[in-house]
Parts: sequence; structure tokens; C-alpha cells
Amino acid sequence: AAVAAVATAPEARGRGVMWDDAALRTGFATVQWPARVEVVQRTPLVVVDGAHTEASARALVETVTEAAPQGWGTTTLILGVSRDKDVAALMAALSPLADRLILTRARHPRAADPAQLATHPAVAPRQPRVVTNVAEAVQKALEWAAPDALIVVAGSLFVAAEARAAMLNREA
Repeated sequence: AAVAAVATAPEARGRGVMWDDAALRTGFATVQWPARVEVVQRTPLVVVDGAHTEASARALVETVTEAAPQGWGTTTLILGVSRDKDVAALMAALSPLADRLILTRARHPRAADPAQLATHPAVAPRQPRVVTNVAEAVQKALEWAAPDALIVVAGSLFVAAEARAAMLNREA
């Protein structure tokens, strides 16, 4: 999105939209993008991201790894995908975040069945747990997690949105 904003700047200026570089820098420094590497809890660390392609999954892993180079205790990946996604590519990209794997599904009609996903050759060797409700999957991951753990929810913007809502609506 940032690249698109910068790329369209000359066109916008040509149409009379004006701003200075300081405003642009401030905007980029303060932008909030829900469900994109969004920290929804700190202890254990819970990150929600709508990564649903190999490239976005790799970017997620890189960003999370750069943010905490010392690493974490156990990592749990909560993964739910749409039926048309490349599961092998997503698992390859997200594997550094998946000491434990929970498969789930969004309430969206294109969501893949997590029980079928569990039999996929890229997934089955990880012995995933299937929890069909996203909020319950998040709760299960929290029950397992030590304070130094990392929980990442990814694979679908729909799953990320449901996990985000579940986390933000929890009683403290």
C-alpha cells in the first residue's frame, strides 16, 4: 500500500492534491493496518496477520523475526485458508512459526475444511490439531502458551479478522 501511495503521488499532485514530504513521512510512521502484523496481546505474544499468499507469508515471518531476533519459546501457528490457496507454499513459508499447528476455518463460504487440510502432505507431518471455530482455536493456543510463547494467526484475512475480534472482545 505504501508503494502504491508513493507511486501515485505525481498523479495526485497533478490533480491538485498537495502535501509535503514531512506529512507523508508522518503518515507512514503512524499508519495502523488492522490484521497486518497486528499485535493483539503481548504476553504471550499474539500476532494476527491476513497473510494468504507465499509472498505475504514470507514477509510476515521476516517481519516477526526482525522484531524479535532473540526468538521465543514455543511458536503456535493458527492457520485457516480459503480453498483456492497454495497450502504447500504457505506451509513452507510459515514453518518457522509453527512448532505447534492449529488448523481452523473462517465462517466464510470459501474457507477450506481444516479436517481435509490436516491430510495435506505439507501439513500432515506436523500433526496439527483441528479446531473448527477461530475463537476456540485462539483460546486453545492461549491455554498451551507459556509467557514467552508466540502465537501467530494467518492464512486468510477472514480468519485474521475473526481472531482479531475474538482477542479484542475478550475480558481482560
